[in-house]
Amino acid sequence: MNIFTPLSFFAFLLCVYMGIYVIRLNSRTLINRVFLGLSISMAIWNLAYMFIYPDLDKSHVFFWYKITAFGWATFPAFILHFFLLLAQKEPFKKARFWILLYLPGIIFTIKAMAGRFLAIDFEPGPGNALYEIQDTQSVWYNLYVAYLWIYIFSGVILFAGYSRKANIKKIKSQSRIFLVTVFVLFAVISTTN
Repeated sequence: MNIFTPLSFFAFLLCVYMGIYVIRLNSRTLINRVFLGLSISMAIWNLAYMFIYPDLDKSHVFFWYKITAFGWATFPAFILHFFLLLAQKEPFKKARFWILLYLPGIIFTIKAMAGRFLAIDFEPGPGNALYEIQDTQSVWYNLYVAYLWIYIFSGVILFAGYSRKANIKKIKSQSRIFLVTVFVLFAVISTTN
């Protein structure tokens, strides 16, 4: 067995726990519901990868990879929405803005379901795990990467601006800790998938 499978299972359990914990605190607030959506998207992503890493049958691997799209394709939209709410920005009073926010994730999920999207193959690698071979020359790949980083950095920049303008010292210090954690997390995500 490889180390990635139990790590994915642990991450899945952690995402489920955090989502349930936060929604139980107050299910009426929009930010808690968006956090639950974010937790669910990450849980799906981790659960499906738990089945990808140890499998050598490519048909099974691509089946589970399609399932992961429900997580990684919607993840950036949930992140941006969450940061907008943290920064107390609510440009989404009308339904069309909600649709525009989540539309790229929906399109990328549909594209992933229809066929090979980001990953064109999986190869055995170190640690007895399968590794993704991505089609970095594809227009779809480049669109997804642009969507991912634009959404994430837009959210981080909005939140950083909000925290810088905050008058309460506690909010400023908590925001710094949160932003450092986010940068470390995304550095790890971008280097390890």
